Amino acid sequence: MLVLLMSLGLSFNSCSDNDDDPIEIKAELTVTPETLQFSALGGNDKIIVSTKLNSWTFTADPAETWCTATKANDTLKIEVGEFSEKTDRTAKIKVTSGNENKEITVIQKGVSTELSPETKEVTLNGFGTAIQIKITATDENWEAVADENSPWLRPSKEGEYLVIRATLTESDRNGTILLSLNDAKTTVTVNQTGASFNVGDLYLGEDGTAVGVIINKDEANNNIYIISTEERQIPFTNGTDNKVYIRTDNKDGKKALEILKAEENYKEKYTIATYCEEIEEKTKINGWYIAAGYEDEVWNALNDNKDVINNTLKSSGNQELESSMEKYQEFWTSTPSFSAGDTYATSITMRKLDSSKYAWRIPSYSYIARCVLRIQYINE
Repeated sequence: MLVLLMSLGLSFNSCSDNDDDPIEIKAELTVTPETLQFSALGGNDKIIVSTKLNSWTFTADPAETWCTATKANDTLKIEVGEFSEKTDRTAKIKVTSGNENKEITVIQKGVSTELSPETKEVTLNGFGTAIQIKITATDENWEAVADENSPWLRPSKEGEYLVIRATLTESDRNGTILLSLNDAKTTVTVNQTGASFNVGDLYLGEDGTAVGVIINKDEANNNIYIISTEERQIPFTNGTDNKVYIRTDNKDGKKALEILKAEENYKEKYTIATYCEEIEEKTKINGWYIAAGYEDEVWNALNDNKDVINNTLKSSGNQELESSMEKYQEFWTSTPSFSAGDTYATSITMRKLDSSKYAWRIPSYSYIARCVLRIQYINE
């Protein structure tokens, strides 16, 4: 009996609680979701962390710098940068709360689309003459834009080629064109070498051939004026009507041409307008126009700089400007000669060089037309 009691006492003592032993609370740690997947374009997402403990920590592989994790309350924010390789990449992040650990897997898919320029860097001249780059791509829907710091670049698509143009500059500069197709992105660096624009210099077209001669450099407004190397003897109108029914700008030929082209069926009415469009098509340069009757920046420059302009025209195999008293040319302007109260004009203000400056001619008669280009340049 005594042995039994002792045995019961020992059994009782072995089951008693010890107030000094800590009570372990399980974290019951969960992370949702346990796997994140990103495209090659990158992006951001979040993991929800749940634990019954007051705190949790995380550890990321410092070698995987492309994947950034940030703790915010019960959330682990994940941010992934862009990826240009074809093979997927993976990063592991360990979350710890108490004695429990959970592993998060971050996967970024490789580029599934091919987008590859034949060269990653090009150089343009100061005129911004176009350069073509062949683009190898999975399909034809790739896009090209100048980045926000390169507004002077003019990228465009022509079939499988990226065509890069730029505005004029006297200073060296560089910029970037961004190419994209689905999840693929790449860049082309453009370096432009500054040029000096002097009266008498040839102005080059898309293919590097001469399409004009610089006749005036307006440094106050950073404009250069160019006349086309080509000239043509044509009527102002289409030859069936001796009248012009619209007033144009008499000091700005560019505005005057826009006014003519705003009229309905202008191509059927004004030969002079369609001629400038032909020059644009040939040179791949927009903006050619016929100078206004009182556009002194053009006519004064032609008079003052006639010799150097003619030297350039002659040496490049083009027709010189005729201005002697014995032999001279009359040039169309874009200024109809309206009298006060007239509803139409039956003549156009003409310009001659050196001799009498002004004349008036019937619109359906044929006289010389030379188109003019006015372009701003950058001088930084």
